[in-house]
Amino acid sequence: MKILFLIIFSIAISQVHLYAQDKQDEDRIETEYKACLGNDTSVVTICNCSFKAYAKWNDQMEYYYKKLLREIPIDTAKQIAKKAQGAWLTWRDTEFGTYNCIFDKEGSMWNRVRAEERLNMMRERAQQLRAYYEVLKHNKD
Repeated sequence: MKILFLIIFSIAISQVHLYAQDKQDEDRIETEYKACLGNDTSVVTICNCSFKAYAKWNDQMEYYYKKLLREIPIDTAKQIAKKAQGAWLTWRDTEFGTYNCIFDKEGSMWNRVRAEERLNMMRERAQQLRAYYEVLKHNKD
């Protein structure tokens, strides 16, 4: 009984550690983004910092997408998840095209708006895939 308790406790601790590590990665992206911005509110700085954070959130999105696919036990469900991600990527690219049309205006402020909107979209998708992964992971255990 003591051994079973130790095994269960070890598994629980490892899950908490992995969750904490994933959360730290997300927090690190936001911390680095805010540090990059600092007190400089120039459009160039905001755009550059947004592009850097976007790339990191994109990496997180891909990371959780791969983890999610590994957790899905049924091949047909994996195919649906792949189709959904492909559709999301197509939508994202189309939405970015829409941003380019809407925010193609005089003044650098619109570049900032476009960069921040792209960043927000990528952050939300990465967090969404992480949430899907967490649901599957915790319901499996």
